[in-house]
Amino acid sequence: MELDKKQTQIVCARYKHLFILAGAGSGKTRVIVEKIKFILENKEINEDEILCITFTVKASTEMHERLGKKNIDVMTFHKLAYEMIKKYKNNNIKVYDGDGDNKFSKEDILKISSYKNSFKNTLFKPFLIKKYNDFLLKNCFYDFDDLLLILLKMLKSNYNNCYYDLKYKYIFIDEFQDTNNLQYNILKALTKKDTQTLAVGDPDQAIYSFRGSNYKIIDKYVKDFNASVVTLDTNYRSNVSIINCANNLIKHNMFRHKKTLFPNKGGIGSVIYKNFTSKDEENIFIINELNILKTKHQLKEIAITYRNHMSKSLVISCLEKYYFSYSEDKDNSSNAISLLTIHETKGLEFEVVFIIDINDYILPDRKNDSIFNTEEERRLFFVGITRAKEILYLISNNENGKISAFINQTKH
Repeated sequence: MELDKKQTQIVCARYKHLFILAGAGSGKTRVIVEKIKFILENKEINEDEILCITFTVKASTEMHERLGKKNIDVMTFHKLAYEMIKKYKNNNIKVYDGDGDNKFSKEDILKISSYKNSFKNTLFKPFLIKKYNDFLLKNCFYDFDDLLLILLKMLKSNYNNCYYDLKYKYIFIDEFQDTNNLQYNILKALTKKDTQTLAVGDPDQAIYSFRGSNYKIIDKYVKDFNASVVTLDTNYRSNVSIINCANNLIKHNMFRHKKTLFPNKGGIGSVIYKNFTSKDEENIFIINELNILKTKHQLKEIAITYRNHMSKSLVISCLEKYYFSYSEDKDNSSNAISLLTIHETKGLEFEVVFIIDINDYILPDRKNDSIFNTEEERRLFFVGITRAKEILYLISNNENGKISAFINQTKH
């Protein structure tokens, strides 16, 4: 499929700094790939002068494959920090990721990460931070956030002339809404006078504040870099009814860059609302629907999604009872139904999506009743909705309490 008018504008025009406000399913990854190919074909810069930052290793691998270029650096911020520290400090780096031991809980690691990413690196550290840092020091470990802090310090102090050795003349940053303050400061430190930058993101899909990401950094980037802004608002993934559902929901958020998605696909599609008196009734419905769906779709084209892992145990037992294969791995290479939290669906798409347990205190989770938490939960629901291409099931049940207000918001 050819690029549309706005996509072509981004690929062919010469911007010093550009932010692409890219709606769900608007082809942002393709635009980045085509932009890189364009500047290389026009011999504006060399392959090794390009840095492309992604937010997951999986996304880096996919981007590299789509580019078909071996000398382009496509990596996460953490990988970049690891490589630069290894090069300029010549250190044998041991990275602690918290997996495989019970020293610190996942909740502790998230709190510590948020603390470090917010630059609260003072002498008076909370006890948990001190205990954690002492553990790292004793075992000669770094964690991923330490790598970022060390890299920023290196760049600012020009350790071993690393700043002047930087080869990057064009920096691309994907999923910019997930950037935190520390990563943003690294981007600024990497940017020289002649460096061009292109950031891509969607504030409506900002769902990682618990990791320290700050969607307001988009505004900061536009101001600090005097960046141009282009909006991609044509959705190439989902049918009309699903896009209408998503638009109706997200317009209830006050703190957002206002945009409306326009569906490009033909066909109406289906959004099916169901509320059940019990989980048993709900699961019987899901099994019956799966039996119908499997006559038209492969199981790997179907996802059952939920706000948190507590929702999946009954679903699993039901699938097993009726001999449906399933996968809890995001890299689902077999013909199996995907079981995922909504967070885990980010960047994925399916022909058919079930979102279950859309009940108050589950989605939204109401950890607090602040408008910022409610709006992030609504963005999370928006992400879940926009994973569906053809059929979307929105399911709640009375056994889990009151139906979420989000349900009605999708209708008008």
